[in-house]
Amino acid sequence: MNDSNMKNYFKILNCERLVAWFIFLLFTKFILDRLRFCCSIILGRSTIDYNTFDISDWLINYESGFIRRGFVGQILWNIEQLHLYDIRIAITIICVVTSFAILFLAYRIFKEEGWAIIIIPTGFLFGFTIFGLGGRRDMLSLLLTYYIFWSFKNIFGNTEKKSLLWVIFYSISILQILIHEASFFYTFPILILFLFLKHKETQLSFRQSCTTGILQFMPIIIAMAIVCIFKGNQETANIIWNSWNKIFTAFPGNDSTNTIGAGVDALSWGAQETFINHLKAGYIGTNSPSIMRIPIVLFNLLAAYLLVSRINNIDMGIYKNKQMDYVVMSNILLVQFIAMIPMFTFLSCDWGRTIPYWLLSSLFFYHIFKDEKIEFTYHLTTVSQIIQNHISHNSILRNKYTYLLLVLLSPVPGACAPFDSANTFQQGFIVTLQSILNTIITYLH
Repeated sequence: MNDSNMKNYFKILNCERLVAWFIFLLFTKFILDRLRFCCSIILGRSTIDYNTFDISDWLINYESGFIRRGFVGQILWNIEQLHLYDIRIAITIICVVTSFAILFLAYRIFKEEGWAIIIIPTGFLFGFTIFGLGGRRDMLSLLLTYYIFWSFKNIFGNTEKKSLLWVIFYSISILQILIHEASFFYTFPILILFLFLKHKETQLSFRQSCTTGILQFMPIIIAMAIVCIFKGNQETANIIWNSWNKIFTAFPGNDSTNTIGAGVDALSWGAQETFINHLKAGYIGTNSPSIMRIPIVLFNLLAAYLLVSRINNIDMGIYKNKQMDYVVMSNILLVQFIAMIPMFTFLSCDWGRTIPYWLLSSLFFYHIFKDEKIEFTYHLTTVSQIIQNHISHNSILRNKYTYLLLVLLSPVPGACAPFDSANTFQQGFIVTLQSILNTIITYLH
């Protein structure tokens, strides 16, 4: 075998690429298993209880008056008045359709940008939410986030249809708030910053920039304020739950619908109690609390930052990787992280949902606004440059196998702190080892 053939031989047997594909297919298997379960529900071969958060969260409607997150539930309720149907199947179909839509969108963006797809099926992006009823409204909300970014960017590049684009932007934005108010944190603060920087380029004063920005985002701010005011209570939760009795009777589940489902019951939670419980569950756990979990949570957040800011570190061989501006991506990640601090602390403990919100919204923003050449603040850019220079000069952090190990082994939990017994599932080395062992045992049998 001559030297040329030898080089081609080792290129084909690219160890890094083989490992990357193994990891990608391994995590993809978990997603396909979830898709199979969804299909079995749609076909009537499996069922899911009404009381679960996965289903009951969608049942919030306006039958008790205006309430947060009631928009989709009201539409489903109105359809039920026209034609009786099993709402659990309808919810599953919504989750599957929106999952396919966002997967197609993500792949198109990744291919266009030349980003490695290895991270797509992991817990950092879609591992817990795609085709998963536990993801609830996530896929729908993230799709709306993408089109909110798109419409907002086009406002500044299309003078002829500017008024129409503002109408589209406001309509999608308010719809987003009505569907899931928490989406405000990963969608609008970065747009407000972008608008402020745009106004700064026009030589407006700081006061004029702030005033103009606030006025242009006022409809969204008002919508968010209204949703926060009408957050619900025990009485509204009871009325909403009882409004579905017709469906509960026609399509009974395995559970007792006399008890209000967790998603609807959450409307009765007190703010202080909710904040404390989320903070505790997210960082130290609930069933077996320990402060030793805090470093693992921070490790996952740092790993997420590294994996996305260096997303094209791995060549999967599907299409040609392209260069990413590491500093700009870092700036976006840091801005989004700061904006989402409420979600990372007292508003949620579902890491399998909040981390994807953070990373996907950052990737969407980079993709849509990269041609704008945004001049972020000097201090933010300096911090990003220091971090990225450190990564570039550190042989471990920039190593391709470090990247692969972080994708494979980072213990990203679906909810609550890592390694807490309250976790229903966890994506990382635990689930990886379980999958490998199950495969071996199945093969031996």
